[in-house]
Amino acid sequence: MGKPIKKNPLNPATPRRGLRFAPTLFVLLLIPFLSWSQWNWVNPLPGPDWYMAMDFTSSGPGFALGVQGNLIKTNDAGFTWTEVVPKPIPEGYYTDMLFADQNTGLITGVGGVILRSGDGGVSWSSISSGTGHDLRSLSMPDPLHGYITGNQGTILKTDDGGISWDPVPTITTSNFTDNCFTDSLTGYIAAGKYLFRTTNGCSSWDTVFRSESSWSFDKLFALNDSTIFVTTGQGFLFRTTDVGKSWTRLNTGPNNHFGGLNDGLYRVA
Repeated sequence: MGKPIKKNPLNPATPRRGLRFAPTLFVLLLIPFLSWSQWNWVNPLPGPDWYMAMDFTSSGPGFALGVQGNLIKTNDAGFTWTEVVPKPIPEGYYTDMLFADQNTGLITGVGGVILRSGDGGVSWSSISSGTGHDLRSLSMPDPLHGYITGNQGTILKTDDGGISWDPVPTITTSNFTDNCFTDSLTGYIAAGKYLFRTTNGCSSWDTVFRSESSWSFDKLFALNDSTIFVTTGQGFLFRTTDVGKSWTRLNTGPNNHFGGLNDGLYRVA
């Protein structure tokens, strides 16, 4: 019997958010099957992987990234998908992906990996992160400014479209699970039972939400400058409409586990 499909050690059961600019919400559901040595995967294509990140450019194609580095692309709003070949990304464990525009793409992974594409995902080059910690979340509120957060309180910042990244003084040594920025200065970071907010490009942070129970924060999504959603691993969904001053728990029904946040919401029951 062949080896099982590899899973992301960070959180193998949780798909990453995607479709930041897509008008329609898609969910890639892929079950990792065990393959027998005498069989080859033929259909459907692309082959099996655990797709952790999806993103659509504002006026062009969409991409989905598997943890093993499989990159698939759609040019018809997600109705059909094809593999980007030859495979441009080395096999590894990847955690997040976004496209700042139709050409510029970024990928993060475990061990401080950052990859950047300047040709729409055809080729990717390695960018120095200056850290060996796992990087878990990308956010670019505009084509030049971006932020990466990861384990051990890692925060990285770019002002040149992801060509170079600089460390930002951290506020905790906890693992950051997600971040979202509404502009180049204002953003939110989730870390365990705490949700932090900055309004000055990470120079300082305020605690805007704290878990009073056993649940911890997981995924973040900014609908606009003032309306922010955050999920927990236990299936809770919270919303603020006043830039984090107050939070309301929304009714999501029983036994829900959220997989991600984007232009809409989806759940995996």
